[in-house]
Amino acid sequence: MFLIIHVGDVLARHLAYIFNQCLSFGVFPDLLKFSLIKPIPKNKSKSLDDFRPISLLSVFSHLLERVILNRLLPFLERHHIINKEQFGFRENLSTVDAVAKFTDYIFNSIDKKTQSAAIFCDLSKAFDTLDREILLNKMENYGFRGVAHNLFKSYFKNRYQKVQLNDQNTTYESSWELTSTGCPQGSILGPILFLIYMADLPESTNTKFSNTIQYADDTSLFVREGIHTNLTQNIEQCIQNLSTWFHKNGMKLNENKTQIIKFKNRDDNLDLNQTVSC
Repeated sequence: MFLIIHVGDVLARHLAYIFNQCLSFGVFPDLLKFSLIKPIPKNKSKSLDDFRPISLLSVFSHLLERVILNRLLPFLERHHIINKEQFGFRENLSTVDAVAKFTDYIFNSIDKKTQSAAIFCDLSKAFDTLDREILLNKMENYGFRGVAHNLFKSYFKNRYQKVQLNDQNTTYESSWELTSTGCPQGSILGPILFLIYMADLPESTNTKFSNTIQYADDTSLFVREGIHTNLTQNIEQCIQNLSTWFHKNGMKLNENKTQIIKFKNRDDNLDLNQTVSC
């Protein structure tokens, strides 16, 4: 990157020509699809499940992805493809906004003396298990057709990765392997493509007694009782809807980290642990 910055005036004209050709013909160059994976531990545990596979990609890949992203975001906003319940990877939105929206749901329910609860979902390896064919089909339904569709199809095709581990003075590397699923973590386009993948979840899982709050792959459902249905019935319906969506989209729910929490007044003795199974 240091070298590229210092010769930017020379490279800019040539890169602009190459990038324009890529956009015109819907082709993402194969040489920019090699990811070097350096696992980053989420915590002090040495378990393989606790490592985050961050992809180190070519600087030129990042530049081309940024060009594509600058054209992609206005299209998504103009056609409202990313749902309003999604607060992750979006400009001027943060976890604070997600918590504030969720807190409003809770207080409104308590003010109305309505029983309510939340389902906090945790997905296992969401970015790594993303089904590329499903994503491309969704994008086509959202209006990505012709050259644009071919560009994203090319983006996922022929992607290779290898893992590199450093142990004191020794470096261990795997061989280059072709990947068939997932979005590269560490890429420019990966987060927004994941949001497109998750965009239809609220429409598929919400009922008239529930609301969804999303922050990237973290999904929470606020559920309240209805006139003719109690809270337990509504929670079970939401869980069934969630399970159906996750199954159809190749996502796996981490049951050990998925929680149901009841929000209640002090005189309400409903025990969800005895009535609802997630």
